[in-house]
Amino acid sequence: MEKEAKELLKKAKGLTVPSLLEFRIKPDWEAAAPLLDKAALMYKQAGNLEKAVEAYERAAYAQERLGSQWHAGKHYEVIAELCRKLEQPARVGHYYKLAADAYMQCGKPTTAGECLCRGARVLEDTDPDTALKLYYDSLDVYESSEKDAYSVDAFRHAVAFLLRQELWADAVEVQMRFGAVSEKNNARHSQNKAYLGAGGLGGGGGRG
Repeated sequence: MEKEAKELLKKAKGLTVPSLLEFRIKPDWEAAAPLLDKAALMYKQAGNLEKAVEAYERAAYAQERLGSQWHAGKHYEVIAELCRKLEQPARVGHYYKLAADAYMQCGKPTTAGECLCRGARVLEDTDPDTALKLYYDSLDVYESSEKDAYSVDAFRHAVAFLLRQELWADAVEVQMRFGAVSEKNNARHSQNKAYLGAGGLGGGGGRG
């Protein structure tokens, strides 16, 4: 299987360079992309995760060249998961961010926010600093794109994480943001819980 994947990569690479013999004056990404997709999947199925990462990177680039940011984002998410299995947390965060950027470029901010939240949850134990950044990025995406009605899960996971990290002041701030978002979307129950939670934390902030 790996041998076939290697041949597919070689063929795909040939399609991305000019060839006078084949009357090709520019890269044929449309023909190369499915070959790269197949090679990446075969490496993954064979258990060669490093080679799978490399192939998926090429496949994502091909999709970007074709203007298919959605498929590029999906590839970047697969790479992030492969890097998690390879125990490379720094790369995990990087590829979740690339995936979210790709989703934003194709007009899918809700998907981008969900992607960033997934990445944050994956990294909570192995890279808490990056997890925190991804949580904030997720909330920012929802709010800046006015898709904050879909941000409930991201807020709840972010607050829970901040509490586990004993970042009391940050948890209060996020609870207050959640309260404002809930008020904007007429979610009175969530609004009340958020403000009550923030008030309780404010009163007990000395625990940090």
